Amino acid sequence: MDNKRIATELVKTAKLLVGGEWCIRWTEFDRNDRLVGKQKCFSSEEARNKFREKQEKKDNFNEWGATSDPK
Repeated sequence: MDNKRIATELVKTAKLLVGGEWCIRWTEFDRNDRLVGKQKCFSSEEARNKFREKQEKKDNFNEWGATSDPK
């Protein structure tokens, strides 16, 4: 993993811990049918809910993990 990607992951994790955005984690299957954990943050709760609806319709979606709201 290169330094830029590590820094990006650290920023995402920090945002989850601080609670500055609406974030969600989920698992899905990759091209080799392995489970992969993913995370995405949004600027509003509505945007997160819209993403959730779209994601549930995908064939490779498995399940939701955790959500995070701003404090």
